[in-house]
Amino acid sequence: MNRADLRRLFAACDGNKSGRVEYEDFTSVCRELNVPADEIRTLFNKFDLDGDGYINFNDFSSSFQEVSEALNLALLGNSVQMQKSAWDEFENTLDGDVAFYLGRQWDELREMYEQIHSTSDELLLQQYEDLIKALVAESKEHRMESEQLETSLRRTEELTSSQLVEMEEDLQQQLARTEKRVREEEQKKLDESIAMLQIKHENELADLQTTIERLTKQYQEESKLNSPREDAVKLRAQIRDLMQENEELRSSLVKAQINVSILQVELDRLKNAFTDQKLQHERESDDLKKMVMEYQSYSSQIEFLQFRSIARSYFRKAHGVLLLYDVTSESSFLNVREWVEQIRESTDQDIPMCIIGNKVDLRTKRPEGSCVSTFDGEKLAMAYNALFCEASAKEGTSVIEAVLHLAREVKKNAKLGQRSESQVKLSLHKQKTTLTNCCGV
Repeated sequence: MNRADLRRLFAACDGNKSGRVEYEDFTSVCRELNVPADEIRTLFNKFDLDGDGYINFNDFSSSFQEVSEALNLALLGNSVQMQKSAWDEFENTLDGDVAFYLGRQWDELREMYEQIHSTSDELLLQQYEDLIKALVAESKEHRMESEQLETSLRRTEELTSSQLVEMEEDLQQQLARTEKRVREEEQKKLDESIAMLQIKHENELADLQTTIERLTKQYQEESKLNSPREDAVKLRAQIRDLMQENEELRSSLVKAQINVSILQVELDRLKNAFTDQKLQHERESDDLKKMVMEYQSYSSQIEFLQFRSIARSYFRKAHGVLLLYDVTSESSFLNVREWVEQIRESTDQDIPMCIIGNKVDLRTKRPEGSCVSTFDGEKLAMAYNALFCEASAKEGTSVIEAVLHLAREVKKNAKLGQRSESQVKLSLHKQKTTLTNCCGV
């Protein structure tokens, strides 16, 4: 017998639908199968491997082959198989994996379908089948829209990334070309200025040397002809002229040095301008990167809002909600408040909620104070009038208990809703009767 058949057989033995078979339920099944009373306790102990006083599904599936020889559970399994044939026939008429599209609601919808089918109300059964088909079609449509949005977002991200890479490469190439061109132009201008100054200085020195030689020769010639006094006067005059010319040459040299300094300052200015231009390009590149990051952030927000809008349609039809957070992640704990507000906005009725702190097995491995404490979880659950427990999916602790507690709250809430609805109908009927009698008078 496969696991699905074992699951249905276990459900048939579980009379109170609590997820475990207690000794009273097991005794009732054994009496229906004509098992001797003195063997019931022995068979129950064979199923109850861990000795906790009840049989869960793991105990049942592990010991089924051993105990099935004593209990004629195959007959009970055949009756379960006959009960699920109507749903299987309807499920075969639908396209695709119905359990995949309906998710966690599959078991509840199947059970309700079997109950309606057992009433032989064809009109109600047809309406319920149309409702299930509409749910499957809506789930398919939402899944197709999600896949299309994911594909569009992926293409946009790839296009933006490629454009950003191309723009960065173009900016780098443009900066390199501009830097090289400016350096070459400034170096060329500086070399030309220095060469012109050197040529001018050499020409002035050559002219000065020629003048000195000319004056010296002239002085020697005149010294032979004129008296010493006249020679002295002329010599003084020539010396003054030479000193004046020397001063002029010195001033020319100083001017040349000043021009070189001016050119050096101009070169520094051009370098600073180039540096400013380069920084401007870098700022523009940073702004472009920020724009891309903002676009990606907006895309993520749009995707998150689309997910929220899809989630609202499910919350509107929900009878109960399980809210899980990671005790090692404070952000997931804070997100619980947003989900509670989202649930309250999606429905006008109070829905039973159960807040579960998962991964408690990791709390001892983390530093003290880095995990969400049990007190904080209980305080949050008390603020929203919700159930609370801590579980470990890895170790399998408190998972089934949390689901069972929520199921009891959902069942209690459904009974209270039916009772309040019947009271409202009764009060309305009484008001109508009173008004009719009053008008009759």
